[in-house]
Amino acid sequence: MEHAGCAEVIYEQTALIDGRFTEYLDGKVLADKIVALALNEYRLQEMRLRSRSFLNRYALSRISAVIRTGAAQKSDVSSVSALQEEKTLLATSENPFFNI
Repeated sequence: MEHAGCAEVIYEQTALIDGRFTEYLDGKVLADKIVALALNEYRLQEMRLRSRSFLNRYALSRISAVIRTGAAQKSDVSSVSALQEEKTLLATSENPFFNI
């Protein structure tokens, strides 16, 4: 979702503490990011719009797979088949997020 522009990701920081690598998130970094986003209405609007289209991006493919396999009228086995077909489609280079 970050690559699609509909989310902000705050990555953990890594530090050597007591001889061990430890991952942590600085509360100030988190608070600063939240405040910056809250004050940037343009960025929030962009994220809203992009997240709506991101979640529905493959709806047509999914509907098509269900119709082609007749899963809507058959047993759960057909539904599984339709989901497997969708999974195959999403794992191909036709998926714009495949190479991210």
